[in-house]
Amino acid sequence: MKKESAHIRDLFKEGDTAFRRRNVAKLLFFHMNGYPTDFGHMECLRLAASPKFADKRVGVLGLTVLVDERASILMLMTNGLKADLVSEDPAVTALALTVLGDIATPEMLRDLLPELVSHLR
Repeated sequence: MKKESAHIRDLFKEGDTAFRRRNVAKLLFFHMNGYPTDFGHMECLRLAASPKFADKRVGVLGLTVLVDERASILMLMTNGLKADLVSEDPAVTALALTVLGDIATPEMLRDLLPELVSHLR
């Protein structure tokens, strides 16, 4: 398990995008087994910002599982969530609302208040 974790870390450093989604899914498995996965937070953020829904889904799952609401990386998500909340695709919008329900901070909610109010109407 440690060898595979080191291999994934090396792939992230090299900027390998071909298997990023699969490698983040492996990180989730490692996290469930108690191994450190802090090095994968930025990769989850990159996937969550992707225009592809499949990438976005895995990235958001990674962020909700690996990151708690006290992490500073969540502030980097605010602009991506703002774009997702006004998306034409209802699945993307629903995913953004789910993220806000799971790991939103008061600062994020304050920044995204106009978009949230439009969904409440």
